[in-house]
Amino acid sequence: MTSTPPADAVRRRLILHAGTHKTASTDIQSRLLRSRALLEQQHIQYRFPLAEIPDFKPLIKAITRGDWSLWRDYLEAMARHDGDVLLSAEQFAPRLTQRTTLRQLRRLARENGYELTVVIFIRSQLDYINSRYAYTLKRFYHTTTFNEYVEEVLAGRLPSSGTFTGPNAKRSDVFDFWSYFSALLNERKRGLDVRFIPFRQTEQDPLRQLLRTLDLNPDLNWAASRSEDLNASPGPRATWLARQVGLRLARHGISHRVIENSSAIVPREQSFRRWNDGNYW
Repeated sequence: MTSTPPADAVRRRLILHAGTHKTASTDIQSRLLRSRALLEQQHIQYRFPLAEIPDFKPLIKAITRGDWSLWRDYLEAMARHDGDVLLSAEQFAPRLTQRTTLRQLRRLARENGYELTVVIFIRSQLDYINSRYAYTLKRFYHTTTFNEYVEEVLAGRLPSSGTFTGPNAKRSDVFDFWSYFSALLNERKRGLDVRFIPFRQTEQDPLRQLLRTLDLNPDLNWAASRSEDLNASPGPRATWLARQVGLRLARHGISHRVIENSSAIVPREQSFRRWNDGNYW
């Protein structure tokens, strides 16, 4: 175990960019990876915990299992490098709603000479609800109408996302950020550096928003967006199609879990039919 540094030592930041859902996380992560050399020039390390897996999901799975050994190994290895450490995955968000997880992360960060910083993009509530509905429907997680979906989620009877597990699988407050992120807000009162960013309200480029929030110069030569990294939401016709397919799957007793790459079926059909409708609302 790395010894705790002196209280007056200059602490570096362990930065967790945690989404949220449908806030250009995939595009941001691709651009950060392609800008890794530039990040290092700005004294920020963007490195994955396992060489064979090009993302931070192993760290998320470790939190879910309650096994912090991978975090310890990762932070001890990163502490040998200069500067801050940046991690990015929208799957961090539900795990950061738990006070015990936040306090363990802060403890591990400090043991390795870091202060924890959490950055989360926030969408307007109506935009967020519509996006969640279209997202879960196109993955065939349910077959409800929009009104039914909202009622079921608010009652805590329907998973809001297939990525949530354990106590986060069904939460009645998933659309109420004040309640959903109450643990983060309470920890912020205790000194945790938590930064919420309004998504696409003051800036059309989320990466620039993130860079500015982290006190980095957004006008440097950062990697540009690529079309394959832009995870577009389904439009009205594609959302209708997703529900029709879901109803037929349910009628035949077929679970979405047995369908390979189920999330790509409806978007691929939307593209083939050239349904350029704009996002579902």
